[in-house]
Amino acid sequence: MRKRVYIILYVITIISLSGCLNKSKLLKKEEYLLYSQTIKGNKKMPTSDLEPFYRQEANTRLFGLPIMHLLWLYSQGQKFYKPEKAEQNIERIRDRYDSRIAAADVNSGRYQRLRRRRDRKLEKYQKQLDEGNWLMRIGEPPVVFDSLLSKETAEQMKFFLNSKGYFNAETSYSFDLDEKRRTAKVTYQITENEANRIKDTLRSVDNVHIDSLLRANRRFSLIKPGDIYDEDLLNQERERIDRLLKNNGYYNFNRQYVEYRVFTDSTYKDRPVETDNLIDIETVINKPPDRPTHKLFRVDDVFFTIDANILNPTRRRRDTAVYQNIKYVSYNTNVFSKKILDTKLMVRPGDLYSFQNTIETQRLLTSLDIFKFANIYYDTTGNKFISRISASPLEKYTVSDEWGVTVTQQLPGPFVNLTFKMRNVFGGLEVFETSIRAAIEGQSGFGNVDQVYASQEFNVNASLAFPQLLFPGRLKNSFNRYNPRTRLIGGFNFTNRPEYRRATFRGAMNYTFQKDLKHTFIIAPVDANLVYTPYLSDPFRRTLDSLESAGSNLFRSFQRTFYSSINATYTYNDNPTGIVKEARYHRLFAESGGTTLNLLTLIADNIRNDSLEGIQLSRFFKLSHDFRYYLPAGRKSNWAFRLNVGIASPYGSSKVMPYERYFFVGGSNSIRAWPSRRLGPGGDADSLTTTGEIDYANNYSFEQPGDILLEASAEYRFDIISFIEGAVFVDAGNVWTWKSQISSPEARFRFNQFYKQIAIGPGVGLRMDFSFLIVRLDMGVKAYDPGKPEGQRWMINQVSSRWPFFAKQQAVFNVGIGYPF
Repeated sequence: MRKRVYIILYVITIISLSGCLNKSKLLKKEEYLLYSQTIKGNKKMPTSDLEPFYRQEANTRLFGLPIMHLLWLYSQGQKFYKPEKAEQNIERIRDRYDSRIAAADVNSGRYQRLRRRRDRKLEKYQKQLDEGNWLMRIGEPPVVFDSLLSKETAEQMKFFLNSKGYFNAETSYSFDLDEKRRTAKVTYQITENEANRIKDTLRSVDNVHIDSLLRANRRFSLIKPGDIYDEDLLNQERERIDRLLKNNGYYNFNRQYVEYRVFTDSTYKDRPVETDNLIDIETVINKPPDRPTHKLFRVDDVFFTIDANILNPTRRRRDTAVYQNIKYVSYNTNVFSKKILDTKLMVRPGDLYSFQNTIETQRLLTSLDIFKFANIYYDTTGNKFISRISASPLEKYTVSDEWGVTVTQQLPGPFVNLTFKMRNVFGGLEVFETSIRAAIEGQSGFGNVDQVYASQEFNVNASLAFPQLLFPGRLKNSFNRYNPRTRLIGGFNFTNRPEYRRATFRGAMNYTFQKDLKHTFIIAPVDANLVYTPYLSDPFRRTLDSLESAGSNLFRSFQRTFYSSINATYTYNDNPTGIVKEARYHRLFAESGGTTLNLLTLIADNIRNDSLEGIQLSRFFKLSHDFRYYLPAGRKSNWAFRLNVGIASPYGSSKVMPYERYFFVGGSNSIRAWPSRRLGPGGDADSLTTTGEIDYANNYSFEQPGDILLEASAEYRFDIISFIEGAVFVDAGNVWTWKSQISSPEARFRFNQFYKQIAIGPGVGLRMDFSFLIVRLDMGVKAYDPGKPEGQRWMINQVSSRWPFFAKQQAVFNVGIGYPF
């Protein structure tokens, strides 16, 4: 009871502070604060589609409560706002600098410096004069209700409904004025009536070739009989026709030539009454104003300047070399392989003009990491249609360095990354890159989440990328449009932690295909890893021994291990630019470890027992799917959802997965109410201390690897003030093991039990968006802990009156860089 009283008092205090606004100072006589706007009566049209037509936006309220925190900040800043002081500062700056600038030499550096200082300071004080002090700029000025703007809003909503096929829609508005609180509530009433549907689609084209193209592609038309009339679909269909014709030789065609004629019921006198809401749409392709019909363009020549924007003082003219009818222009035409460049050119002499091929050529050239830019334009002079491609090469050698701080497992640590890149290594547009990274990362102990220490990590990685498939036969030329690349990779990683030292050697080769910016495929036929652990601390060794006696095979992950896998990754991202909009992200990953070994029949006898001169050979499979969905919820808020599932298992005579291939949950990018990598497996609780003794205490001390992963998150993100954003989230999930790998039944995945072992952790967070960096602070709270005995797993009733209002270990604070997903 006492805990509830504290919470109620806390909420009442916040609301009371918001109620302390002195509206008489914010509002003039007969002015009212726009408090809320509501849309009613709409049954088919979503409210979210109508809200953007508000001509006024009510002041922001925190979580929908009557707390106008931004307006309160503005009112506080207004108390200290003195525009006359800003005007005085502007005059003072002008008087101070103008005379000094006038006395300085116009061509001197002093003149430029004085101008920059003056303009910078004037800009600062002018911003104060126009927008108020910093507190006013963080907050929001009062939104004064304007009935004229409400009327315009209702009219705009009606126009929008008409554009969506509701020709007979009616809209109106009403408002309720609260004299005491000086607030106005506006209600918009929507009457949609019956929607108008398309009965027939007609076409009027006087060009036989264009008409045949439209007929051949009519199955892709967005205007179909039976659908509700929608102007957005008409515009999209106009874009589709424009792309279709531009991809089939009509270089000068544009969307303005596509016109629609809508025939309503009144047009036809003989149409029966029951068809009152049916319409016909005729698509008209108009003639160009300067010629009798639209002209087809066929490429006569292709000129490719491969060293544009480069001057050679020893030579005045570039040479021209011809390969596969493409004319390469350069001071040195042998710098780049014309055979490789030819596979990147989708624009060919003799072909009809294609806008799609033009864009594809530009994309393929710029993705080589060889050129700064690649531009394509068409020359129509002299009754010729010539494609001119120009590209400027990047520097052959580049060196870069990166210094910074990462936040790992909520603890900061410095890092340095040095990178060397060499382009066009052998003349075939290859790119060699090597990087060295050294980092000190904050870590919590493997066996003690409260222990903090510095973990050292050192990485050396090198790769050689070829802009083609290194594959025998004709297959290597079958995927040129998909931007194929072959990458050879070598790497070494060394980790030094108090519990162990671990070294990994890696060699891999992968093929990358990119259909477009949305779709990426990576296939790695070879990915070989040798893992070596030269040191284990005595306490950690005892812990592994204790886990082994309890039925765990985790100790095998720290033995000398070799595994070679074949893996494939498919990524789909329909929002590569990161703009806030409805978007989806998929990442599918499949891996088969040990497959290469199975194919090597010459050493089959040696690897039969998974041992080769003291090295255990690991065989396993792994599948995972990471799905994310982003949905705008308003102008300043959005939803983000995530579902991450996976399954992995050793096979054959292998008893354990490589440690790096296990699934883990918990941490700032996972289930945030649990420490990093500490949740699970299943309903099993930590039963070991750091000395290996059994105490059956749920203390989340050890990293918990699992073979089956289920992870889900829902997060609501919204603006608070200026660069600060807020979030409310719920995370859920766990990992489980296979029956054969651990003796505890609570850790094993069972269909009749797993749903009872899904951890639930709601929470809140803050994000500080500095444009170049997003710093994230999240607090997750354990609401349902599957590691506790049944009947005690719900922890939401353990709210405490002590800060931070939760029981010990129930709340976990996370620090991260970037969004969690």
